[in-house]
Amino acid sequence: IYEDTNASGILGDVVQGIADKIVGKRSDNFNTCMVTVRVQDKIDPKIVCPANITINCDKDYKDTNITGKPVATDNCGTPTVTSTDSGSLNQCGIGTIVRTWRATDAGNRFATCNQTITVRNEKPFTGSDINWNPVANKTLNGCIDIDTDPSKTGKPTWTSDQCDLIASTYSDQVFTIVDSACFKILRTWTVIDWCTFDQNNPYQGGIWQYTQVIKLNNTVKPVFAACADVTVCAYGENCSGFVDLKSTATDDCTPEEKLVWKYAIDLNNDGTINNTGTTNNASAIYVVGKHKITWTVEDKCGNVSTCSYLFTVNDCKKPTPYCLSEITTVIMPSSGSIDIWATDFDKGSFDNCPGALKISFSTNVNDTKRTFTCNELGINNLQMWVTDVAGNKEFCSVKINIQANPGACGTSGNISTISGNIGTEQGRTVALASSETMLVKTNTEGQFSFQGMNNNQEYSLSADHTDKYDNGVSTLDLVMIQRHILGSQKLNSPYQIIAADANADTKVSASDLVELRKIILGVKDKLDNNKSWRFVDANQSFADPSKPFPFSEIVKVNFQGTSVLNNNLKGIKIGDVNESAAVNLTGIVAEPRSNKAIKLELGQQVYEQGSRIIVPVYAGNEVDITGMQFTMNYNEAGLKFIGVVPGVIDMDENNFHANNGKLAASWASNTTMEVVKNDELFALVFEANATGSMSQSLSLSSDVVKAEAYDDNLDIVKVDLSFRNAEQIAGVTLMQNVPNPFVSQTTIQFVMPEAQKATLKVFDITGKTVFTKTGEFVKGNNQIVLTSDQLGAAGVLYYQLESNGFTSTKKMIMMNK
Repeated sequence: IYEDTNASGILGDVVQGIADKIVGKRSDNFNTCMVTVRVQDKIDPKIVCPANITINCDKDYKDTNITGKPVATDNCGTPTVTSTDSGSLNQCGIGTIVRTWRATDAGNRFATCNQTITVRNEKPFTGSDINWNPVANKTLNGCIDIDTDPSKTGKPTWTSDQCDLIASTYSDQVFTIVDSACFKILRTWTVIDWCTFDQNNPYQGGIWQYTQVIKLNNTVKPVFAACADVTVCAYGENCSGFVDLKSTATDDCTPEEKLVWKYAIDLNNDGTINNTGTTNNASAIYVVGKHKITWTVEDKCGNVSTCSYLFTVNDCKKPTPYCLSEITTVIMPSSGSIDIWATDFDKGSFDNCPGALKISFSTNVNDTKRTFTCNELGINNLQMWVTDVAGNKEFCSVKINIQANPGACGTSGNISTISGNIGTEQGRTVALASSETMLVKTNTEGQFSFQGMNNNQEYSLSADHTDKYDNGVSTLDLVMIQRHILGSQKLNSPYQIIAADANADTKVSASDLVELRKIILGVKDKLDNNKSWRFVDANQSFADPSKPFPFSEIVKVNFQGTSVLNNNLKGIKIGDVNESAAVNLTGIVAEPRSNKAIKLELGQQVYEQGSRIIVPVYAGNEVDITGMQFTMNYNEAGLKFIGVVPGVIDMDENNFHANNGKLAASWASNTTMEVVKNDELFALVFEANATGSMSQSLSLSSDVVKAEAYDDNLDIVKVDLSFRNAEQIAGVTLMQNVPNPFVSQTTIQFVMPEAQKATLKVFDITGKTVFTKTGEFVKGNNQIVLTSDQLGAAGVLYYQLESNGFTSTKKMIMMNK
């Protein structure tokens, strides 16, 4: 084996030489033999890598024309050259690549070398590459949600290459109160080169900002979808009807749901705003009448549109006729005729709306009287029509039985007759009473007459009268009954005592006061166990006038063939102990018998929607009273009555009844009260459904009960209502807590004349302070909510307010849970 240490060509020459010598020996007659020659390459190839190189990130590091190629050699031919890369570049194309070159010869011997390729950004992105001109300040006319889009207001541009990773974003700060513009937008643009910006170290650069100022103007007002008068029908029992009052509008910029709405309602279209709201829905129940609503809608640029129209609530419900089905009357001998009025048949017809009903014999409201003569003796069929103030009509069929008195219409003067008179204790005639079986109606003098009686027959004579239970019943009657119960001033006749027995239990007690107060306040329209009128045999005598029970309401008449006269009945209006009820066609109205008046002054308050308001009622003068009643009308759409807080007058919820925006009050005292000017008599509690003021929301009326008070002599005293102005209210006012008594929590409200410091303390009955709060309170209404957990044990507590020398203390009661 010959190893060629020089080159493969030399090895071949040696082998050939050896062969030649062997052949030559053969020719020289030498012996021959076989020789095996193994040739091996034990020399590795050689490779020289290109030099390490640094290139810009915009160059292709895989291009060997840029990065270079290696030089590879081998002793046995040309080796095969390959390469592999390790390392990586980031998203911006920056990094280091290590390229390993490998030269491999035919015998798989190889050699390697490494080349390092560094890729970097030789020209990084800078702020000077950004063009901010497209986002210069702008003043536009248009809509904020449409015309301020960057596609219209501009975006920044920049110059970059593949070595940069540039992004932009913006944020807006919107100002709505700007001079000479609707909106002002400070739009901050941010440009970031993510190849150089480090979120963990943002101050190293790679981020640039610019603020663009955009001013936006818009003068286009919202447009109402409709603005036309509305008319609806009312069929409700309380003379009112639901009115669907909604408004819609559109705007070129502001979406409908972002429009700002207000409305103001002028009930009866008299120039006074009675209710306000801050929505586009004023739907509610409104009383019959012609009213006005004014809508105001505002867009986000302050452009305002208004729309006013009338909405009329018409009374479309027919009145309810209530008739006497048949009346028997007689021809007057002196004239040979009798006048019958349509109202003679009326037994208490009514309507859902206030106002006098017109009773007539036909649809003609002036057809009110019919004259009957001897030619119409017997049964005559008629119609009694009832017409309300809105002109709605309804009728019922009635009969009139015309008879002749003795001596009239050619009669002999011996007609069998039972007659008499119905009147009150004080002699006032009751013109609307009737019997139970044979039906006649008294004339205006209270006289009645039954004819055609059978001889030797016993008749039972009684009377009935359908009338409103509240006719003649007032708080003055409660005062008189209360004095009777206490024994300070007894009722002096059996008829007054019968009138005082409202629940018909044959005694006069506090339960009668409760029943009658419910009638006065309108809580009930009838007594559960009693009639409106009772008619007593006028000729009966009472063994004990102070205990007139039981009493006879039937007159027994034994007819013996001759006329029986003077069968009189005494009419008693239940609840009306002072006999002030209207008992005939003209009626009787109790008028004040005193020049005195009690002045009620309400603390003027402006209230916000959603708030709870305590309205103190002060005495505006000094006066002595034993009772009082009144009606306050309040704006039911804007206020909800919650209750009453007692003051000097011990009034509570039992003294009040709220219904359909009318707050009726009735209070009677056991003794005469000396009311001093500026005394807080009581306080009314409301919740506000809308923003408004008390002076526009409350008014005195006689819709349910007439406003009147009573002095120690039981003379009627007038009631006046007014509102205090800011100067009159000056000073701190502490209200009674609501509710009181309470279980879990209660609210104490107080009024401050100015913003100032105040301290509220709560004491138990031992004088120990259980709660203290000091703070700066605002001018006007303030309130503090106390919980049972803050106050500790239940029982009687006292709370005291101190502020700038003012001190006031009130009592409250906390109940056990």
